Amino acid sequence: MKDTDDITIELENDGAEEKTTAKLKKLREEIKKIKKERDEYLDGWQRSKADYVNLSRRMREQEELLTRNQTAKATAGMITVFDSLEAAYKSAKSDSGELLEGIKQVMGQLETVLKEHTVVRFTPKIGEAFDPERHEPIQTVATKDDKLDNTISETLQSGYEISGTIIRPARVVVRKI
Repeated sequence: MKDTDDITIELENDGAEEKTTAKLKKLREEIKKIKKERDEYLDGWQRSKADYVNLSRRMREQEELLTRNQTAKATAGMITVFDSLEAAYKSAKSDSGELLEGIKQVMGQLETVLKEHTVVRFTPKIGEAFDPERHEPIQTVATKDDKLDNTISETLQSGYEISGTIIRPARVVVRKI
């Protein structure tokens, strides 16, 4: 934007020149005032825009957290039912027949429903390192091997997570020296 300070007006009438100079001075001051006001409005608008962007981001994060928490609560009952069915399946494994197949199908359906709600089931492998964030030690067994210290000896129940957040740790037996 051009600066208006370099404007000069030459008049032939001597009395009008003073009035024009005073008018120009007043107009320059008004322009400065308007520019300052414009800059204040622009700064305010930019701050408001940044506040809106930050608020939108926080709202999305809160919504995602709320959805994860609601899913975790809603699936907690299904996880318990799944564990019961899994225990029934393991105890009935010696039997054969329709009951065993029915339990297996219901477990498959429950696992599908959990996956649809982004719930992932994880089962630690024997020999895997114990991780207190992902595993809950139910029992410890003695070992003399340094390499086996603080590793999983047996998985009693699988763990579950939603988007990397553990909703129930795997219940395991841990080897200790």
